[in-house]
Amino acid sequence: MTAPPIKMLALDLDGTVFRNDKTISQHTKDAIAAAIAKGVVVIPATGRALNGLPEEILALEGIQYALTSNGAAIWSLKDRKKLVDLPFSTQDTIAAMELMEAYDCMLDVYLDGKVYTSFSMLAKFLQIPIEQVMACGDGGNDIALLQTAGWGVAMGNAPLEVQQAAKAVTLTNQQDGVAHAIETYILSI
Repeated sequence: MTAPPIKMLALDLDGTVFRNDKTISQHTKDAIAAAIAKGVVVIPATGRALNGLPEEILALEGIQYALTSNGAAIWSLKDRKKLVDLPFSTQDTIAAMELMEAYDCMLDVYLDGKVYTSFSMLAKFLQIPIEQVMACGDGGNDIALLQTAGWGVAMGNAPLEVQQAAKAVTLTNQQDGVAHAIETYILSI
């Protein structure tokens, strides 16, 4: 199976773009820059809030949007304007808070479908068919992203269930898997 022409690329950060030491290799930075130069819209896709986006990602020239909070928001980075806002309902928020209190812990909560909805909305807004969207990820919270994108690419370091949810598997984050995926499915076409 071959990838369609890719016009948008969503990249998970931890365990995907970032190596285990929380750095981005020059090879990966160069591949991202080459994709942007080719006209591909590159979007960091993360569970972090906007203010938690690493400076190393924000410093990459040409990144205009960010999918944050596991798809609950999409931001225009240039003017810090929220383009998509899918907050939890009051009922879901109260249920999550009660659950956290019961176990005396901090919990990362997101609803299935938010990534699909927000990601699809941005692609539609940019007039990019979902079939021409590629996503790279490594964790269970990336499965919806990988399945929504026309070309989902799991990292070699991803668990088996994540790899099975993708159309392709690349190298690990330690081996510049994102750079390899960009070179294979975007730059070589």
